[in-house]
Amino acid sequence: MLTAFVASPVLATRAVKQLEEQALAGQINAEALIVAAGKVLAQVIIEEWPQAQQVAIFCGAGNNGADGYSAALALAALGVKPLLVVVAPPRSTSAQVLYAACQKQAFTECSAEEALARAELVVDALLANGTEGRALAGAYLHAVNAMCASGLPLLAVDLPTGVHGDTAVVGAVAVAATRTVAFIAPRLAHTTGAAAGFCGAITVHPLGVPVGQGVPVACWVQQQCASFLPKRAFDAHKGTQGHLLIIGGGYGMGGAALLAAEAALRAGAGKITVLTMAEHVPAFLARQPELMVRGVAEGECIKEWLAQADAVMIGSGLGLTSWGKSLWQQAINTPKPLLCDADALTWWGRLKSAPRAGATVFTPHPGEAAVLLGCTPREVQQSRLHSLRQLTVLLGGTVVLKGNGTLVSRQQQPPLVLGCGNPGMAVGGMGDVLSGIIGALLCQGLSPDEAAFYGAWWHGRSADYIAAKRGEIGLLPTDLIAALPESYQPWLKE
Repeated sequence: MLTAFVASPVLATRAVKQLEEQALAGQINAEALIVAAGKVLAQVIIEEWPQAQQVAIFCGAGNNGADGYSAALALAALGVKPLLVVVAPPRSTSAQVLYAACQKQAFTECSAEEALARAELVVDALLANGTEGRALAGAYLHAVNAMCASGLPLLAVDLPTGVHGDTAVVGAVAVAATRTVAFIAPRLAHTTGAAAGFCGAITVHPLGVPVGQGVPVACWVQQQCASFLPKRAFDAHKGTQGHLLIIGGGYGMGGAALLAAEAALRAGAGKITVLTMAEHVPAFLARQPELMVRGVAEGECIKEWLAQADAVMIGSGLGLTSWGKSLWQQAINTPKPLLCDADALTWWGRLKSAPRAGATVFTPHPGEAAVLLGCTPREVQQSRLHSLRQLTVLLGGTVVLKGNGTLVSRQQQPPLVLGCGNPGMAVGGMGDVLSGIIGALLCQGLSPDEAAFYGAWWHGRSADYIAAKRGEIGLLPTDLIAALPESYQPWLKE
């Protein structure tokens, strides 16, 4: 049961609007809600950029612009000078009322160029979800280009202009924010893919709106997990901690299977057997003597090893030769829990037409997902949640769609989005480490959903743990493996 984490519901834009309308139909006044939003924005600015004495606020015609005018009023009350850039005349009632209040206080209105030349900070209160995937044009396009070229830190209200909340698609022209303050609830664009990078650091404020009434499209996990590994009995031994069978390491790719095996050891598996090419066996044993390693010839029966294992992991360095094909065909017929990664996914796409009977975890990166779905990696990344849903139906198991904001499917529940990991993980072998961790959790008795999520979470948080100490550059898969026990300690303390 997935319980050792706290998640925020990720809502569709329409759901956020419905919650806002329900709140307004109750006891919350529209202007009062936007005034509260302005105060939140002002407080974030004061805390994050205390040196900013002049702030350029770009306001659109709708309620996003109203938030901008509200922020201007709140900043002025705190002694910060707002420079208003009215990109379009206020159209919504709230925007008109708050713009009039700004005019009454004689706030400075100026062109984009003039405001950016004087300001220390920029606020993007143009459109948020108002782009709805459409290309920017006219005054909005000019404003976004000016903001992007300014080199100033940038705070986006709800969403950076040009980023679509529901699809997480980034337009051809879009604001790359330093920080985004989202109101009521996070949207998908705040959490995953390239869009999350354009949002920068995220602050979510519910403004008193009861978010629990919304139906989430996903759940965003940011808070560190409590302990999730099964508690070991006092008389535990290697036979009680699970036996993982790892199949992989074709010609020239033995390191992939070795990384997976080393990660599985560090993630608590009691016994690990690796089936690989015979020429890799000496290197495996010299590097990691705790492993049991067997050289397997092409076409050799592996039924004996499959029967001994509690879970099976296949794919790391498996290759696309007849050697790998034979091993894959035998592995998918085991009733044991199975993890498919890398080349095992390619074989699945080529040869498997229906889900297998046993529990399965699939861990594709966007390129592998694209091959399975018959599209391009760009299309996968432009609609990551939709791609995850398609993969879950196609593969019939638990799917981990890797990348920034890794997505993990769940049975009968919204998928999870992981708020951990960093760009330092962009190096060959990281996926093999993830597979080894998940495989270790499967053989210790965790369900596919549990193993997939907790494994991916442990993987990402361990990378963050290392980056906090030494930085992201030069972060290697072997560094992450070594850090797994140490990075788990905070959860034990919780």
